[in-house]
Amino acid sequence: MVRDGKGLAVNPPEAEIVRMILGLANRHHTGSQVAQALNAKGSTRRNGKSWTPRRVAAILSRREFYTAGILRYGDAQEQNPGLALLNLPPATRGR
Repeated sequence: MVRDGKGLAVNPPEAEIVRMILGLANRHHTGSQVAQALNAKGSTRRNGKSWTPRRVAAILSRREFYTAGILRYGDAQEQNPGLALLNLPPATRGR
């Protein structure tokens, strides 16, 4: 997700990485295994650094946001299904 001046917008390359993280986790890969797979593929984080199990865990802790578009802040909750990455078509390959 990136801020587009009006709210949040999907960043297709990042969305593809999040899909990969969630997919591997759903197939019972550990955070270390997911980080190793991302790094082996040459994927880096937004800051250009390698993936770590801790950063993978941070993505997985927001699974509800990525799968259903549910945002939580304290006791407040809002849902925007348009932000759910798993409902979007995969990014076009080769970009």
